[in-house]
Amino acid sequence: MSAVPPGTAPAAVPAVPVSKPLRIKTLTLTDFRAFPGPAPQAIEFGGKNLLVYGENGAGKSSIFHALRCVFSDAPQSKRGSLADYKNKFSSAGVGCARVDVAFDGMSELASWTLELSLPGVHPLSDARPTAADATFERHPFHVMREPARTTFRRATARAACLDYRPLLDTNYRHGSEEINLFSVAANHLLRDYDYTPPGGQPTTIGRLWDKVDRADKTKAVGADPSHRPSFVKDCENLNEAVSSALITLQPLVNTLLGDLGHSDLQVVNLAYGYVGPKAARLKRERGLMGGTLVPNVRYRGHDPARPQDFLNEARLSALALSIYFAGRLTCTPAVPSDVLKLLVLDDVLIGLDHANRLPVLDLLQKHFATWQIVLLTHDRGWFDMTRGWLDETAWHCVEIFEGDASAPAPMPVVRATSNRPAKQYLAHAKRLLADHYVEAGANYARQAFEAALRGGCQHNSVLVAFQQNTKDVKAEVLLKAVEDWAKLDSARKLRFESVLERLRLLRNVVLNPYSHSLAPNIPTDEVRNAIDEVEKLIDAFAGKH
Repeated sequence: MSAVPPGTAPAAVPAVPVSKPLRIKTLTLTDFRAFPGPAPQAIEFGGKNLLVYGENGAGKSSIFHALRCVFSDAPQSKRGSLADYKNKFSSAGVGCARVDVAFDGMSELASWTLELSLPGVHPLSDARPTAADATFERHPFHVMREPARTTFRRATARAACLDYRPLLDTNYRHGSEEINLFSVAANHLLRDYDYTPPGGQPTTIGRLWDKVDRADKTKAVGADPSHRPSFVKDCENLNEAVSSALITLQPLVNTLLGDLGHSDLQVVNLAYGYVGPKAARLKRERGLMGGTLVPNVRYRGHDPARPQDFLNEARLSALALSIYFAGRLTCTPAVPSDVLKLLVLDDVLIGLDHANRLPVLDLLQKHFATWQIVLLTHDRGWFDMTRGWLDETAWHCVEIFEGDASAPAPMPVVRATSNRPAKQYLAHAKRLLADHYVEAGANYARQAFEAALRGGCQHNSVLVAFQQNTKDVKAEVLLKAVEDWAKLDSARKLRFESVLERLRLLRNVVLNPYSHSLAPNIPTDEVRNAIDEVEKLIDAFAGKH
């Protein structure tokens, strides 16, 4: 995608009505957090789901913040100003910072920009002043034209961006006190839940709560609630909306807990304390009553008063994820197929070990199949395991590494990578062998062999000898497991027998590393043969003869 020059409005290209499901094609960051300007950095989605591995500090979370802020209809005071996200070490001008989102299915960009305010030039009426006096911030809502604006608004109403911090709010931050999820529900979990009051206009729980909360903070509630009938009505509407949402939310939470392998843990009920005005003669004593949402859980017949002190970290994480995923599904009823439903998850699985993470992928495939999903992680092992598990026709994979540390403003290295690491390693092995780096080629052939075994065992549910840490399972153990599995079916045995036998003969290449300084001389033909046999192993797992 060609980047829009900094400081300019999007080109006047007529918006094309959406005729197919809207999906993100490219996210382009310019002078935004870890990505310094003036050079733009494109993150390719290709209309697919996106899996991102990023070293700590490399820029992974910049993608999260960019999507969270662009796909938000919250005021600037809540989402933050683009000026605050400008790369602090970049020499680019203040007006260079921008985020551009291009879509499959819509010609117009969604652009979040800082526009320079030149002396004597009146800024555009739809611009919003920022903390920097010389710039005006323009969010996509300010500049997109119809029908693209309406299409984009519908997408923001269905978007959810979650990192580990809101998940902690469901359990850990409450300490030894009773868990109260009301703030989480009103501001995140159920904020986008649609509700139409009797005889009123369509609204959401978030908008209703904002009105009630503003009135409370400004102490606008009179000593006698009847003095403010509109406030009382707003409280009633909020209570009705929350109660309606909870009817759908609670059973969904338990369904998702079961999908995550925790059917012995259930939310018995979500006790809601209705919001209402607290009348008082003195203004400082006025405020709101209620505003509580307490999850009552049951685990194997026990009803812990404080689940955060009773459940282990894996169950608390599963409970938090189930609550949040149920909230997204509750707020997203059946909508036209052209609506983008975006789910961005930044390291939300850090509380789960690898064995408990795979059910999350199955849950996403089952309940969020029509969503565009972005998974971000700093866990290299998890990334490698996950990219081998995901459907390569539906997922795009990206790696982000720190840039040149000696540069004043290092640009992260963004690299697309294969969903099938075995094939990627084989390609490296072939290139190295062609350049006569035989030992290095042998190393990559070995990595391809191990990745093919792990991926094949994973996708075919091959029984492997138990290890506490799955990363400790040796290639020899995997090879023996595949041999035993292949013998269980005559057609499978025929497909695998010869290739496994030849790989055994090539064990010095595919089962031993050759990276140390005293590595023995390896015949080039032996490495070439190993590469060929690993390719045949991949084909055998794919059902090819």
